[in-house]
Amino acid sequence: MKYITDLLNEVNSINVISENYYFVGQVTISETDRIDQGIDKESLKEFKSKMFLTVNKTNEADLKRLYNSAKTELISLSKDQLINARKILLSYNYKHIFKKMGEFFVKVYEGKQHPADELEFRLFLNSNFICNIPENGAFSSYFLTNLIDEYSNKRGFISLLIDDINNLLNDAEPAPQSVDIRRKYKVDYSLFKLIYNYCQGKKPVFNIDEIDFFDRVARADFSGNITTKSNKGKIRTLIHSLVINGIMNEDWYSDSVDSINIVKGDCSGYKHNINFLGDLNEVIKAYKNIKMNFEAIDLSLKNDIEKKLKQFNPNLN
Repeated sequence: MKYITDLLNEVNSINVISENYYFVGQVTISETDRIDQGIDKESLKEFKSKMFLTVNKTNEADLKRLYNSAKTELISLSKDQLINARKILLSYNYKHIFKKMGEFFVKVYEGKQHPADELEFRLFLNSNFICNIPENGAFSSYFLTNLIDEYSNKRGFISLLIDDINNLLNDAEPAPQSVDIRRKYKVDYSLFKLIYNYCQGKKPVFNIDEIDFFDRVARADFSGNITTKSNKGKIRTLIHSLVINGIMNEDWYSDSVDSINIVKGDCSGYKHNINFLGDLNEVIKAYKNIKMNFEAIDLSLKNDIEKKLKQFNPNLN
């Protein structure tokens, strides 16, 4: 099972480097950006800088090649070998890994991480992944978002391979629940933190924690008893609001309503919780406005910075 092993090793590998970031006003320029943009290093000497960890993401085409090779290999395996392969693929505790990443992300996002937390997370990464985490780089919410996205994307190929095995075995029984741990959709953690905090105000909507909420949104899975008493209908409202505001797409919409055994019309036509819907829309609108304003500020500052840098490097394009 060489090709299956190759895919599994790639999924459980992360390429992390330490990179220098320059703080130019409210804009940060990484060493890679500096080189790509032809900015002379001397022109950045007056600005503060700091080493941060960066994820080098795996090329999507390489992942597809590994997956296709593993899928082709399945045809040559016996039934017992297919069953053993599935057991191996299901043996990894992906939910625990996502939970640990999410918990540390929240600490970093809120600025509440301590040196002991960072050391523990480095040890966690080194013990759960094939990697070598540099010691001279700081953690950031940007790094952790990319780390979760990278791992979620890779994990999706393992889920596809398990589905392929199930199809070959023609199993009458559904695949084990752990198959559904994969994350299908990208999540803007900053926005969903605001949404979760709003929902958990004076009268909490959910009886799950923030990390589980992020995971549910990313998997489009709102099944089970995840709300407090009398708040189950608010799941429909939340789903509807995220879609009409363009936060999540139609595929996410379909998967979300499937997870609670309803159709889209049951969300768009749901006339209860009007105040809740209005408040959600305002939270999302406010976040979008803030994000747009920061992007406009960043663009303006970047243009000013580029003008200033050209004084040091006239050949800068």
